[in-house]
Amino acid sequence: MKNWGKVWKEDKNGSPNPYIQNIYMAYVSQSTLAIYKQWVADGKKIPLEDIIQIATRLVCDGANSLM
Repeated sequence: MKNWGKVWKEDKNGSPNPYIQNIYMAYVSQSTLAIYKQWVADGKKIPLEDIIQIATRLVCDGANSLM
């Protein structure tokens, strides 16, 4: 992940910023759950291995990575 350090960057007191971490974890958990739900709703027409690769690319690199 290119910007991983920004997510876990410490604040001026030397502590990780929990609010940035919360936003990041919400994004990762909700987006991966939505991908899984859509895959199931579509009848699992795409192989699981492909879904894993697509989800990883989307979460790590965003939508532009698939364009």
